[in-house]
Amino acid sequence: MQAGDSGSRGRLVAIRLGAFLAVSAALAAIAGATGAVSGSEAVTVTDSTVERGILLREGWRFRAGDDPTWAGNEYDDSGWSLVDSGAGPFGPDWRGIGWLRRRLRVDPSCSETVVGLNIHQAGASEIYLDGRRVATLGEVSMDPRQEVAWAPPFPVAIALEPGREHVLAVRFSLAHDHELRRGLRGITMMLGPLDVMMEMAARPDRKLIPFMAAAAGLAGALALVHGLLFLYDRRATEHAYMAIFAGFLALDVFADMMTNLIADHDISLLVFRVGVTFLVAMLLSGIQLELVIFERARGRVFWGLTAIGGAMVIWAWSIPAHRNILALVVFMVLAVAEMLRLALQEFLSRRPDSAVVAAGLAILALSFVNFFSGYFGFPYIPSGISLLIGWGGAAVSLSVYIARRASRTNLELRERLDEVAALTQRTVEQEQKAARALTERRILEADNTRKTREIEQARALQVAMLPDGLPRLSGVEIAFRMRTATEVGGDYYDFVGDGHDTCTLAVGDATGHGMHAGMVVAVAKSLFTTLAPTTKPGRVLREVSLSLARLRRRGATMAMAIIRIDGTRLEIAGTAMPPLLVWRHAGRTIEEVPLSGLPLGRRLSGKIVARSLDLVAGDALLVSTDGLAEVLDPGGDSWGYERVAGAFAQAARHGPERALDMMLQAMEAFSGGRPLLDDVTAVAIRARQDGSRPF
Repeated sequence: MQAGDSGSRGRLVAIRLGAFLAVSAALAAIAGATGAVSGSEAVTVTDSTVERGILLREGWRFRAGDDPTWAGNEYDDSGWSLVDSGAGPFGPDWRGIGWLRRRLRVDPSCSETVVGLNIHQAGASEIYLDGRRVATLGEVSMDPRQEVAWAPPFPVAIALEPGREHVLAVRFSLAHDHELRRGLRGITMMLGPLDVMMEMAARPDRKLIPFMAAAAGLAGALALVHGLLFLYDRRATEHAYMAIFAGFLALDVFADMMTNLIADHDISLLVFRVGVTFLVAMLLSGIQLELVIFERARGRVFWGLTAIGGAMVIWAWSIPAHRNILALVVFMVLAVAEMLRLALQEFLSRRPDSAVVAAGLAILALSFVNFFSGYFGFPYIPSGISLLIGWGGAAVSLSVYIARRASRTNLELRERLDEVAALTQRTVEQEQKAARALTERRILEADNTRKTREIEQARALQVAMLPDGLPRLSGVEIAFRMRTATEVGGDYYDFVGDGHDTCTLAVGDATGHGMHAGMVVAVAKSLFTTLAPTTKPGRVLREVSLSLARLRRRGATMAMAIIRIDGTRLEIAGTAMPPLLVWRHAGRTIEEVPLSGLPLGRRLSGKIVARSLDLVAGDALLVSTDGLAEVLDPGGDSWGYERVAGAFAQAARHGPERALDMMLQAMEAFSGGRPLLDDVTAVAIRARQDGSRPF
């Protein structure tokens, strides 16, 4: 299964329906041949079953209602109902929210301890492993006004312990009653190697999205050119209808492309409604275009299809949640059949150049045959791509026909009036030049908009993964600061407490920028949240390094430091990070704790050395990413580690909050207002002097 399959949740239109059917067939094959599990027994996890993939759908224990104690390992769920997790709502007691539980028995010989869960859901969920929440996917609520149904873009990483039986619990809501992927009205999971699950989740974004963007750009260019041609010759109504047809085709493809990128089901429902409107308008304008270029009047077939299309639009805007229906596909087939019928009639009557239109629409018809071949299990090429080729062939053939007819008219005029023909040629060249310039400007504007949106999305993802507050400990005071650069980087900090006045901090810097860095941070955060409470810092770093290496993606590396705080004693492990700065209150001196080494994720990473450090009253510690020392002044000189150490020596005598504010003020004064080239993250830890607890 693929994360991109979630885009089929609302669109049974040409492109998305084909992609959905192909992925659904692949899911059924996987479920039957490899890892599908059923029954109420615990799922046995071995290296071989993980490698094949385990489909977790049947055999879940379910109970309606909402009680956080139902996530615990020791809770007795033997009296709960057995359900298929993808076939919600679950029974007569369902009120929009409930819990699902499944046990995972890990074989003692299993070496795949960090695995991924690819999750597809019609609503919102919270995922728990052994009573600990490991993922929040949307906003869970039985109130439709508060629920945020979500399609997870990345797999959830979980850590399994060989020889142990884990409990996987899901708090799930379906207040909007969405229906996805041929009846999916619940939640399904595929458990497998983290790198394989990550690859599956990323595959549609790499292959189908650029193709759809190119198709939308081509259709938009045709619409622009023919629209301009119509503006120059208002009597040439074929250009107007061609511009309308190509414009709605571009908008429909763009709406489908956005469906691939939107995770919020409510927003995707709006995109679905708009897309259905564009689709109906495109089909009807295509038929009207043929009637104009073939000089025919509208008949009963056209008005009948118009009535059906209007009903489809009314239906799309009236449904409260995602629904999959066959009527939309039938309407598409009828409309395409009518377009092909008109073209074949003109071809058989030997109208000049009608073969061009017939050939283009034949390509479209073949793409539908390919689509239905995949639906009924016959060999086929990916239906989303084939339908894009089909619609592209139809649009280009119609445009070529219009162009050839215009060319014949121009040739006849040129034979009679050479001077007028020459003037006409210059006018056409000017129109084409203006059209190309406007198209290039629109493409540049669209590219700038896309880059801006990607930066905003990456910044939102970065902020979403930061903790909400500060840890409160009796032995030390802690403060965090982060300054983001113009191009979002991969800085990250986090903490996990265990409820016994101890805390584990993490500070890291992922390689690269934007969504790529966000993916690396997401993997590191999932593992840190899962492992930090019970695992030593050095071991946590090794697990993060192994998981990033398994992604097999270029540049999936990260510098990271983890500090476990117990009173005023610190256990430190890190690699590829700037040295930690320790200010000793008694001697007013600065000490450095080196954290050099290769970044996490490299297969040749060296041994990670852990060390301990004791702070006495008034001592302070500074942890920072390399962005702090690499701040540039207007002349291009970097602040450097010596200046950082000097600034910390001046600020460390104050509390951590005041100390970090002073550090950032000094940094900004040095930079002279120059924009940051990399994120800056700093964490200050100071041993309390009065011994009072912060509670």
